[in-house]
Amino acid sequence: MRITVRPADLHADRDVLIDMMLRFLTPMSDGPRYDWLYHQNPDGQAQLWVLIDSDTGAIVGSGGFVPRRMYVNGRESLCAILVDFWIHPEYRSLGPALQLQRACLAGIEAGPYDLYYDFPQENMVAVYRRLGIETSQWLVRLTKPLSLKRKFGRLGQIPFFGRSLIAATNGILKVRDAGKGNRSRCTISEQRVECGDNFTQLARQVSSKYGVCVARTASYLNWRFQSHFHHRCEMLTAHRDGSLLGYILFVEDAETATILDLFGMEDERMKSDLVFAALEVLRERNVLSVNAPSLRSHPQTAFLRKLGFYPREPHPVVISAPRGKAGLEGANFFLMDGDRDS
Repeated sequence: MRITVRPADLHADRDVLIDMMLRFLTPMSDGPRYDWLYHQNPDGQAQLWVLIDSDTGAIVGSGGFVPRRMYVNGRESLCAILVDFWIHPEYRSLGPALQLQRACLAGIEAGPYDLYYDFPQENMVAVYRRLGIETSQWLVRLTKPLSLKRKFGRLGQIPFFGRSLIAATNGILKVRDAGKGNRSRCTISEQRVECGDNFTQLARQVSSKYGVCVARTASYLNWRFQSHFHHRCEMLTAHRDGSLLGYILFVEDAETATILDLFGMEDERMKSDLVFAALEVLRERNVLSVNAPSLRSHPQTAFLRKLGFYPREPHPVVISAPRGKAGLEGANFFLMDGDRDS
């Protein structure tokens, strides 16, 4: 068989790509996801390449990137996140994967992008390695239990004794967390409307202190979280004297929740209050545990560990700069779960 790569036509190839991604990439592949990710991104339209079986003309894989504005070395830059790499099972070998990924990276090289990043699956790490690109960071899943219901297992099923033991232990966890909150004199409240210019101003004011990070402008936050194609993302904000100091974003999935973002001024008390306010909301909904994936190298990971989050398995992250672009040696990178493509 002969395999070729061509740029995707995001309109003409739409239905085929949605169907193939549903079969081979994600169960969330549908029209709303496709339009949200590829067309509605406020930082620019996605670029996608498709792998073609030249004998049949069929699309048997795709990969691409989405533009993303970031702060790099203290200035706002146009960067890219690689997205939606998949190949039909009958074509999954290193050759087609290298061919497709080379096209994606060449597209970044040819554009105005200062850096790119990816949260690759384990099988993609070998592809990057063959291209001379090493895993440079690790996203570690930090987790904090809100209830010991799972820990007690069958013991929790014992009438009265089991339930009482769980209730008492969970009460201790709740009291311990409550003692760590309400220290910043901030007003913590739910963000019920779209983010305004004060979020953009906050991003411009504090992003350089985070190192290399996504530009969390109002337009980005409204698209990425408030108008998400599937998840109902929730945001709590911290204000003092009418000024926005920070916020936390989280999403609930049955008995588990994930902190997608935690961002704001360099004020650990304020951030602690945001975290524990979110935990209190989730406890009331009987959520059992909360995850907070964060780059292992960033100081915020150590901060979350002080709040009772424990490190679990790490996942590879690729962060690189196209040739001739800004150097990244010694840079401090800040990425959380909300910085993924979708």
